[in-house]
Amino acid sequence: MKVDKLILVTGATGYIASRLIPRLLDSGYRVRALARDPLRLQARAWSRFVEIIQGDVTIPSTLPAALEGVHTAYYLIHNMSRGHGYTALELDGARNFAIAAEQAGIEHVIYLGGLADPEQHIAPHLRSRIETGKVLREGKIPVTEFRAGVIAGSGSISFEMIRFMTELFPVVPGPAWLKNKTQPIAIQNVMDYLLAALENPNGRGGIFEIGGPEIIPYGELMIRYARARGLKRRLFLLPHLPLWFMAFGVGLMTPVPYPIAYALIGGLANESVVKHPGAREAFPEVELIDFDSAAKDALAKTHPDHIERVWEDGRVGTKSIKHEGCFILHHYGLSQLAGESGSKLPDSKPDPKYEHHNNRFGKMWIERRAGQIGSEASPRENLSHTLFFSPCGLPGFLYWHLLYPLHWLKLRGLMRNAAEQGKTIMKRVLLFLLSFLLLASLMLAVALYVPHTLPTGSDFNAVYTASVALARGAPIYDIPTVRAVAAEAAGVPVEQFFHAPFPYPPWYALSVFYLGLLPIRQAALLWFEINLALLFLSIWFLTDGWNGRLRLVAFPLGLFFVPALGALSVGQNVFPVLLGGSLLAYALRRENAALAALGLVLVTYKPHVGALAALSALAWLIGSRSNFGRRATRSILLAGVFLFFAGFLADPAWHIRYPQMLLGIASVNYGSESTGALCANCASLPVFLSRWFFDGTLKTASIAALILFAVLFALFLRYRPGISNQPILLLNLALTATLLVSPYLFNYDFILLLIPFAFLLDEKEGAARIVILTLCYLVPTLAIIVYGRAGNVTLLAATLVLTILLYLRARPAVDVPARAS
Repeated sequence: MKVDKLILVTGATGYIASRLIPRLLDSGYRVRALARDPLRLQARAWSRFVEIIQGDVTIPSTLPAALEGVHTAYYLIHNMSRGHGYTALELDGARNFAIAAEQAGIEHVIYLGGLADPEQHIAPHLRSRIETGKVLREGKIPVTEFRAGVIAGSGSISFEMIRFMTELFPVVPGPAWLKNKTQPIAIQNVMDYLLAALENPNGRGGIFEIGGPEIIPYGELMIRYARARGLKRRLFLLPHLPLWFMAFGVGLMTPVPYPIAYALIGGLANESVVKHPGAREAFPEVELIDFDSAAKDALAKTHPDHIERVWEDGRVGTKSIKHEGCFILHHYGLSQLAGESGSKLPDSKPDPKYEHHNNRFGKMWIERRAGQIGSEASPRENLSHTLFFSPCGLPGFLYWHLLYPLHWLKLRGLMRNAAEQGKTIMKRVLLFLLSFLLLASLMLAVALYVPHTLPTGSDFNAVYTASVALARGAPIYDIPTVRAVAAEAAGVPVEQFFHAPFPYPPWYALSVFYLGLLPIRQAALLWFEINLALLFLSIWFLTDGWNGRLRLVAFPLGLFFVPALGALSVGQNVFPVLLGGSLLAYALRRENAALAALGLVLVTYKPHVGALAALSALAWLIGSRSNFGRRATRSILLAGVFLFFAGFLADPAWHIRYPQMLLGIASVNYGSESTGALCANCASLPVFLSRWFFDGTLKTASIAALILFAVLFALFLRYRPGISNQPILLLNLALTATLLVSPYLFNYDFILLLIPFAFLLDEKEGAARIVILTLCYLVPTLAIIVYGRAGNVTLLAATLVLTILLYLRARPAVDVPARAS
């Protein structure tokens, strides 16, 4: 009897398994589901009817428990999402599973692989699929292997790629190999074959190529989908498109992540046609479905009731994904309810309530679910709102992306159970966006037409001089040429022209070269406005997660932190570093690889301030060995390569001249003073030590800096285990260490204290901690106002206090493992 047979389905969170398990249950089988992360299965409609077990085929010790008592196992595991090196993981996992299955004495393994001719040159993705089947068959257990090409059905990776690309582009761009042929198979037929292999003895132990009734060029699949959707589409074939470029575009515009897109597109370059039709003879009960019918069936299942809920994993928060033809925004939260006894409450999953909207841009559903989990003594209400939007062509995509903030705020408004309030919020946000555009236009007009000047010796003048030279084609590190070009533009004799040759990175000069196209007064005000915008953006990212009122208060407080005002008044380029550190903190918290790369680029704009933070963040990303760490490191590497070659636009010899200027900064003459004797406004601990105990030169300050750095590094090594597990804490410690150690800091460089301030207020603090932080904020500010800017020692004291507070934040993570051991 079927009920006596226990069926193991591996890769239970995947697309095929999520369709197969309900079919097995409907057929009367007992099912056990194997998944690396069982939480991802809890929201599936069938989860309560199956036995869910945690396991990983790459970890052999997790397999015996999963295979105990199993009659037949479906091997539906693929590791493309793990990126580079997935082929080795595939084979190791298959080998581990084959050995464990043989030891457990199961009777049959059914495997779904890829359709390709193994005798031809094929992509690594398809070769891996075929080799995986070969490894599974090395044991004594009979293995039935099916090889399928493009699977047509809602949720299939290849079908979703076709769907989103066709919906988005009126003229669909693609490589020349879209003329290659494929034999798509409907997802219903894939399920039919997998189920038939369970009972039909004819195919046990065989290899079967499966496909639909038609052989179609890849490009024709898009045209047919468009026809079923009622869209008019044409193909535009482009020869020699790089694989990485196509994968990047697919990853950006479709639900298919970049690593999977890279492997999948490489496989599509080969024809995928059934050459051995033995499956039709072995399984005559399977009635094949054509592609048009499969596409129409998929289009009929855009309602949320038909969409597999892959985004729900019981974790509180907001998620945004593209899935099964829809843009999906999901928010899940828990709240505490009153209770008396200690009995267990079931996890209630009532029917969802839908609010449906249609417009010319597409269809939208808003789903609300509520239930209770936990015990009666401590019951919790789980409440989720999910917004589904099925776009209609390019206008639908533009509608979703341009109004994304409004959709997000509407979802948050619904989570507060206030539909009317949500509408009001949307109106306010729309008004805010319009006001912002108007303000940006006014800022540009003021910058262009209102006279404004900055001090002659300010950083702005150094930036502007380099921008003028760059705009006129002069290499920025050719100091005599730069002085001559800038003096000519200013109408001043070269011998009377003041030029401070600060060694900015070449990409920094490239990012502001347009200033050199404007008269100095307009450029100065534009520069002021840009720095002000960078300050506000920094505060926006740093206060992510704060409630609205605190976030609003943070903006004027950040502006009236006197080092920030000082930086604005002299046009300092510390603001890109502040924004870079803020982006890094935000990206590490949200695991956003692109923003992490952008943050690292920005902190290099002022190397003596941002280098340690950049190195710390990069070291953590590499050392974490996580999927996010790998993605971020890859993005950073690409950004680094791009910046390296972009630097040659600013100066063909920048890779030689820029390091020479950095190393020789002590001997560069800045007009009225040389950095050999410390400048009056330099304010850092090594500088004060040099002035108090030595000769007050940069050399002795540098020696003091090295000693201080060695002490701090030794302390870091002592407490590294706890600190290394908290990347944002590591970033903040790197910034405060820089502010304590660097021998070449001005008072306004301490604007970077805003980052540890925001981090230390990121969680609920006791009254004493809040008082200390307030004093650290106010005392240096008042001291600068009262006593002036020359060497404000209270900034150093505040930095030291913040460093101690950061250590206290890290100490529980260090001490707990020690106490546990």
